Amino acid sequence: MKRILVPVDGSAMSDRAVAYVVATFPDTQVCLLHVEAAPTPWQTHGMELEAIQSHLHARGLETLKSAHAILKASGTPHEVHVVLGEVAETIVAKAAELGCEAIAMGCSGKGMLAGLVLGSVARKVIHLATLPVTLVK
Repeated sequence: MKRILVPVDGSAMSDRAVAYVVATFPDTQVCLLHVEAAPTPWQTHGMELEAIQSHLHARGLETLKSAHAILKASGTPHEVHVVLGEVAETIVAKAAELGCEAIAMGCSGKGMLAGLVLGSVARKVIHLATLPVTLVK
């Protein structure tokens, strides 16, 4: 069975990517991934590491709810992952770690100028990945 990593940020764009994978690749196991950026020290002043990790994990699971519902409703086999790290780098590393054959992700489609000015997780993933990346607009 093919394994595809779908990074999810809770947006309609990432839900479209999940729906695209379900519709296009019926015999696929989906690895949902939400990457939480590591907090800066001022955001967690006085909190213990375990409490920080627990809070970020819970927030990540909440972010995955709509994507998880799409997969559950379709009966698509899937697994859920929430990790801390730099977003693009973590997406590529997790795809390799999980043995995924491809990455499918939503993109905003803001255009070249906005992408140059704002930067883009999708653009970074494309440059870092050694496996196929499908962008769903």
